[in-house]
Amino acid sequence: YFGREVQQKANTAVGLLNASAAGTHIEPWISSEGIEKTPQLKAGNQRLQSYETEYQLRFKQYREAFEAWCQKHDRADTAGPRELANLDSGTWVPFTPPGRFAKGGLPDSGVIWVRKTITVPQPVPMGLDRGFLLTLGRLNEFDEVYWNGIKVGESNYRTAGANGAKRYRVPDELVHPGERATISIRFYAPAGGAAFEPSPLNFSAGAAPLGGEWSAQTERRFAPLSEAAQASYPRQPEPGGSPASRLFNGMIHPLTQATIRGVI
Repeated sequence: YFGREVQQKANTAVGLLNASAAGTHIEPWISSEGIEKTPQLKAGNQRLQSYETEYQLRFKQYREAFEAWCQKHDRADTAGPRELANLDSGTWVPFTPPGRFAKGGLPDSGVIWVRKTITVPQPVPMGLDRGFLLTLGRLNEFDEVYWNGIKVGESNYRTAGANGAKRYRVPDELVHPGERATISIRFYAPAGGAAFEPSPLNFSAGAAPLGGEWSAQTERRFAPLSEAAQASYPRQPEPGGSPASRLFNGMIHPLTQATIRGVI
């Protein structure tokens, strides 16, 4: 609406560049030179850099503790029958996200597959990029995502932010609008709480909504844990704030060579 209003008042074509990210602090938007000139910002950035160094150490310790815990409680993720991503059989059962798999009679702790077949829509622009995105929400706890049997994304105990909302890009050469495609997701939940929790308002493959019924199948069901084993399960450390200048370097500096009439 703003662009349309400017175009009508100026009576000329108007191009708008959107460089924004919701929920961010101001420091990542400031150049390193600006940070260095302000003592308070400089001191805060030094603390963030120190925390980032400590975080890398904590994450290494977490990975080691996770592997030891899984080995002790017989929950290490094996290679597994990845062919389930393409399997056609009568062993799939209906499951409608969002929710925990246990509510549908599936394991609360184990390895579970879900899949859904869609008609591929046209790719849609995403910001300044173009690409076909699978917006899937929270996949508890770790996941592998396949498009027609080809892995397009994964998160595991080695990847930071594994428990956050997931969005994976499907390579352009795999996207064929108008054709049928199967999305398969492999969930690995060693300590329970296996769940498929998309946001009802943001759950899609490109422009195609993914709500409604999916099919699910169990690959492996883990035995119940004792309270002590459950309590000792290692949890991923949370990363700190975004270091200063990161967004400036990635989103503002590339625009400095553009011919821009104004900024708001």
